[in-house]
Parts: sequence; structure tokens; C-alpha cells
Amino acid sequence: MTAGEVTTPYPTLENVSIEWAITGDDNGNATATVQYGEASGASTREALPLVRVPAGTNEGFDWGNKLSGSIFGLVPGTTYSVVLSLEDPDGGSASEVVMVTTRAVPAIPAGAREISVTPTSIENDLGAAEPGDVLVLSDGSYGEITVPNDGTPELPIVLRAASPGGAIVEGDVRIDGRSHVFVEDLVVHGMFKFNDAESIVVRGCTIVTPENGIVSYGNGVNNAVIVGNTITGPTVWAEAALGVDGDNLGEGVQLTGAGNVVAHNRVSGFRDCLSLLEDDEAVNQVSNDFYGNDLSVCADDAIEADFSMGNVRVYQNRIRDSFMGLSSQPSLGGPTYFVRNALYNVLFQAFKLQRSSVGDVGFHNTIVKSGDAFSVNTDDPISRAYFRNNLFIGGPGDTYNGYDSGPGEPTSLRSADETCSFDYDGYGTIGGTFTGTIGAFRYDGLSEMQAGSTEVHAVELDLSVFAASVPYPADPFAAPATPSLLLADGGDAVDRGVALANVSDDFAGSAPDLGAFELGEPEPTYGPEGMSGSGGAAGSGGSGGTGGSSSGTGGSSAGTGGSNGGTSSSSGGTGGTGTGGDGGDDGAGGTSNTAGSGGSGGTGASGGSTASGGMAPSSGDEGGCGCRVAARRGGSQSLLGFTLLGLAVVVASRRRARRSIVPSS
Repeated sequence: MTAGEVTTPYPTLENVSIEWAITGDDNGNATATVQYGEASGASTREALPLVRVPAGTNEGFDWGNKLSGSIFGLVPGTTYSVVLSLEDPDGGSASEVVMVTTRAVPAIPAGAREISVTPTSIENDLGAAEPGDVLVLSDGSYGEITVPNDGTPELPIVLRAASPGGAIVEGDVRIDGRSHVFVEDLVVHGMFKFNDAESIVVRGCTIVTPENGIVSYGNGVNNAVIVGNTITGPTVWAEAALGVDGDNLGEGVQLTGAGNVVAHNRVSGFRDCLSLLEDDEAVNQVSNDFYGNDLSVCADDAIEADFSMGNVRVYQNRIRDSFMGLSSQPSLGGPTYFVRNALYNVLFQAFKLQRSSVGDVGFHNTIVKSGDAFSVNTDDPISRAYFRNNLFIGGPGDTYNGYDSGPGEPTSLRSADETCSFDYDGYGTIGGTFTGTIGAFRYDGLSEMQAGSTEVHAVELDLSVFAASVPYPADPFAAPATPSLLLADGGDAVDRGVALANVSDDFAGSAPDLGAFELGEPEPTYGPEGMSGSGGAAGSGGSGGTGGSSSGTGGSSAGTGGSNGGTSSSSGGTGGTGTGGDGGDDGAGGTSNTAGSGGSGGTGASGGSTASGGMAPSSGDEGGCGCRVAARRGGSQSLLGFTLLGLAVVVASRRRARRSIVPSS
């Protein structure tokens, strides 16, 4: 084995990707360990070993021979030192130190020039806009908007409503070919479209559309941030709407490109709620993040991560009333991560791993559905899938719009080849029998599953693992709103997982719990509401939380610390919930650029960095996708994507409180 170049393509706000090219290692047993820490500090943390990705080809795409993985839960706008050590037992070793910087949260520069815009002046104002201008749209009805000019990395062009929801666009917002343009707080009765674009921000908008919500085609978009939006489409939850040929319409968010962040949106009523592009329309789909989203009425896929080309990360999303849950058809080598997602009333497949998908990684997901709990319903072989610490519950299904969801088997994975590894997962079948398939092996009962498959440490469980009463969704069109899927103390899912470095650090008890939530932790706040407030400084051992708004302005929201201010320490105590500065709207009682302080931070048992991650281990069970540091039972925790970074200033020049990209729990 000979080591090649190390690259860190397209860092996002809180995650980075690592790829280490190699030659040789035909038997695929080379491993690479990862240590990282802030470049300005002395302490380091362990991420998980990089995953071994042999060279391959599928569906007209090919990928090189490498090791690859992600480090999760980092602080935006921060430089990290990453130490990599590569070893091949058959000969060859190497070490590298690389520096990588996460992207900063998009912010409007202090002192930016604000231009008042009306429906009659907007065309001229857009044509005259220069980098650094903030176009403030007064209340009223606007026609289709086309942005003709670019901003710069330091000086974006910004369009925002003077009052959220007051500026209503009756048509599309077109940002094709543009770079460094922000659009905030508009109501849009149409779609956003930005083909061939760079560094676009769509934040806090309400989109009601007859077809698509936010799309980017052609060469797509790189380094976009799509956060805190409410996007509603035309599709209804009915049997006739289900599947690829169903009576459904529209894509909630659909894009191609690299380095994009799609977070804390509420999306409902589409064919696919969130989606990458497929086949020859897919362009460089690497290092994209989908997290904190609240998704429902997705008549085909809730999140379609198809044609992921490495380090696409799908985590901490809530999904209900969806035909398919999480799609990866296919992953092109991987790793494609699915971590700590909560799925209820997914009708057909929780994970659509099809078209010979390679390199899917699933950790700590919770699924409650009718039909087979974990199934791949095609015969194309899937390979190098790696699943740990998931919780799957199914039961007798039915045929809906021509699709048979299965009798409720725990697993129906006949297409999984010998390179796949499933273990430490919990399975239940409500009203069914514990029989199923993993690869060519068919089992009858838990003991046979454990003895004859990779699920040596599997657990059989039922709906009693949940603290709340969770109805079995026997009729998928009459299912209730998503119930709480928090675990019951003493249940069969508690302490039954395997320790995954930077995924389940600081777990309580003898082992991590199964599913999306560690016992004693709160459920995350999904959707736009998850963006309000910011907690204590990341990993600071519970230092004081800063103001609740993303802008940190003196407005009313800025003066509060958020419901969990100061809880971001990876191992610290709970933070305060008290209000901070008492600045009123428009900075009354405090300047418009001064953040009110948050609730006091927890005292914290120790400092350290925020939840951080890694990836599926290249061997053994000592690693995993580093997705958050779990709380001690009954305490607070820092979550991947919910790192409570204490970012008081996202939009520094705003004259009212702004939401933060990082939420309180």
C-alpha cells in the first residue's frame, strides 16, 4: 500500500470531510486513525477511523481507491488540526497532519448599507445593487424577482423583508448564475431557483408552491445554506399519491453540487421532501449536510440522498407520513451517513438502499412503521453497508398503490452481500413473527439471527421501549401526529448498543442506548423553531449562553438565552434558562448590534470540544459516525447539528432579533 494525497473537500458549518487516496491494499485491510483539535488549543479528540473505500464503478460513475470519512459537530469558522495515521498490516504506513477550517455562519456585515425597497422600485434597486447592499423589502405584493448581480464572500447582496411575512412574492425568485446572495424572511408563492450558483443563502422564508420549493439544476450550487424555511407543496397524503408513479408533484428542496447545508426546515406536501439529483443530472454531490429538518407528507422519499459521492450526512431529522424514509439508490462508494433520524409511519422502506448501493452507514436511527421493519425490496446487491445501534419496529403491512410493505419481518435484506455488517441493533415486530433474512441467511427467532448472521448482539423488543404510548401505525392514513420516541427507563433498548467514539461518548450505564435518543436526553427541536436561541460556548464546560437570536441584536429575542441556554458543553452541566439583556425591539434598551446575554451556563463537569465525529470504522466495533456526545442520564447534552455554539451574531447589522442557525434543544 502506498499513501497518496489527503484532501478535505468542501467543509461545511460544523462538519468536515477527509479523503486519503491510496494505491494497493487489494485485500482492503488498511486502516487510518483520526485525531483532531482546534488549531489554537492543546487538547485533541479521537474521531473514528476512516472508512475503507475500494475503487469502484456504478451507474456510469466511478470513484478512486481511498479511505474517507467525516469529523462532525465542529464549531463554525474555526481551524482544526487533524492528525491522520495510516497502516496496512501487509506493509506500508504513513502519517499526515492537515489543517482544515469550517465555514462561518453566513452573516450580514456590520454597517452594511440598507436600501428601502417597494414593489414599484424593486427592479431598479436590484439592478443597482452592489456587494454589501441590504435591500429591505417593505410590506406589499411583489412580482417575480430576478437577482442580476453578485455579492462577494465578504460583502453579500441581501434581500430581506422589513417585517417577516410582510413582503409577499407572487411568483418565483430566480438567482441563477449568481454568487453570495442572501434572501431572508420573504413569503414566496412560487419557487426559488438558482442554477449554476455559489454560496446562496435562503433563510427564514415561507414558501407555498404549486410544484417545487427550492431547486438548483445544471451544475447546481456549491456552499449554499438553506435554513429555517417553511416549505409547503401541493401533494396530499393519500394512497393514490404513493410511489414514483403516484399522483404526486414537486420537490421540496432539490439540488446538486457540493458543500451545501439544508437544515431546520419544515417541509411538507411533496413527491420528495429533500433530494439530491440522480443519474446524469448529479454533479459532484459530496460533503452535503441535511439535518434538523421536520418532514411530512413525502409521497415518494422523505430524504433522497441518491448518487451521493462521499461524505453526504443525513442526521437528526424527524420524518412522518412518508412512502420511503431515507433513500440511497445508490451511494457511490460512500460513506453516506444516516444518523439519529427519527421515523414514524414510513409506509414502504425505512432505508431505500437500491441500485447496488455501496458504503451506507446507519447509526442510532429510530424507526416505527407498518410492514417489514428494515427491508431492501430489490435484488440488486448492496455492499459495504455498516449499521449499529438502530431501533427498528415493524408489523403486519398491506399493499398500497401496488406496493406490498411486507408481513412485518424484522429484516428483509436478501440483497445484502458478505461485505455488509449489521450488529447491535434492536428489532420488533408487532403482531408478526420474528423471522427474516439477512443476505442468503434466513432465521426463525432471535437466537437464530444471532447465531447465523452478523447481528450477534441483536435485541428483540416492542413498543414498550418508549416512555410514551406509541401507537402502532396499522392504518398509515389515520396515524396520529408523531409521538415522542424517547426511551423508557429500564426498557429493552437501554444499554444495549456498542460504544461509538464521538457518537455515544459520555453515555450513562454500561453501554449506549439504541435508537436516536439516549435515555434522559430531550428530543431535539426540529424545523425552524430549532434555530431559536443559542447555548453556552461549545465545549467550554458550560460557559454562559449568549443571546437567543442569530443576529445577537438588541431586539426582544436577543435578550433571552433560549430555552436551554448554556447547555452546549460536551460534558458540562445544564445551563440557565433566564433572560439576558433586556433590549427591546429595534435595539431599545441596547444597541442594535449588541447581543443580550443568555442564561448562565452550567457549571460543567469538564470542558472539551463539542460533539464531534468520525465515520464507520474500517474494522471492528470501536468506532462509528461521530454524531453527538450523549448526556448523562437526566442531564443536558450537545447534539450533532445542535451544537449550541453560543453564536450571538449571525446577522450583525439587523435591527431586530434574528434566529440562529444553531438551535436550542
